[in-house]
Amino acid sequence: MTSRLSIIIPTRNEVGCIEQAVASTLSGLQGFEAEVLVCDGASTDGTVELVRNMARKDPRIKLVENPAGYSPHGMNAGLRNSTGDYIFVVSAHASYSKGYFQTLLEATQRLGAACSGGSLRTEVKEDNAWARAIRAVLGDPFGVGNAHFRIGTEIPRQVDTVAYGCYPRWVFERWGCYDERLHRNQDIELNKRVRAAGGSIWLIPAAVATYYARPSLGAFLSNQFQNGRWNLLTVALTGSWSSISARHLIPGCFVISLFIPGIAALHDPRWGVPAVLSLAAYMPLLVWRGFRLRQRGASAWRAMATLFLLHIAYGSGTLAGGVQAPAAWIRGRNHHNLTRLGTR
Repeated sequence: MTSRLSIIIPTRNEVGCIEQAVASTLSGLQGFEAEVLVCDGASTDGTVELVRNMARKDPRIKLVENPAGYSPHGMNAGLRNSTGDYIFVVSAHASYSKGYFQTLLEATQRLGAACSGGSLRTEVKEDNAWARAIRAVLGDPFGVGNAHFRIGTEIPRQVDTVAYGCYPRWVFERWGCYDERLHRNQDIELNKRVRAAGGSIWLIPAAVATYYARPSLGAFLSNQFQNGRWNLLTVALTGSWSSISARHLIPGCFVISLFIPGIAALHDPRWGVPAVLSLAAYMPLLVWRGFRLRQRGASAWRAMATLFLLHIAYGSGTLAGGVQAPAAWIRGRNHHNLTRLGTR
């Protein structure tokens, strides 16, 4: 029996990339009974009109409205409107190798997995010096920690989370959909919830997706600040530390090691010693990784600057999220809206 696939793509103001994402998706679905659900969060840049035009040419493409505008709401709207036996939730900022969907479908079936995801290769659409540094940093362990789907693996392995994975429909029927309180980290929280309940998450290196990073340094750092901000907000809203890993908290600890002694040193210079020691431990690693990243097309000094600014932006975001966490904890207790996908 042929399995039907549903590909869900949440969007909001993605007119510059949605056409490429849908085209690469469709190219990998030849021979499958499939649908592509573009779940749009009230775009104002022409995304909706573009998707409607694509849908008129290809009946596999469906536009789903997401008036709330946030990613998890769009993902859940896609789930509710999906008809597939296996469901992929992917990104408009990525493209997918021709065998991506088939490889992950076969791995999920063979392994009895709750989810199988592929390796994520980072690219940039604009070729400039800072964009090349961003690309290099997002594939380096010193930049992204031990996120195996970013830094790569040679063999299939069980992991804590993946990007753009293949889920059997029963996962959402049994363990619930995306947590709509989480404007970020909703995919990580789902995968951690699945693992805690006994499901397995597999990384399959033969399936490769290409993620297109933000090419400007300002946009990149703004995105990383928000990623960091949602770490402790996720903990507060879900009431569980299991939704994040140690790698998510290390940049925040680094910023604290600089910020608190630095402020105290304004009153007594001796309090600045811990900050000096922290930098003394950090800088050799930064220089070492910066020169290593020349192999990936980045200049050493730009790679070092990008790594340092990434850690500061992400860590500062984590601290900002910590300040907001108490209010989020109260809000999370009163507005828990996790739902399961209805059985067919």
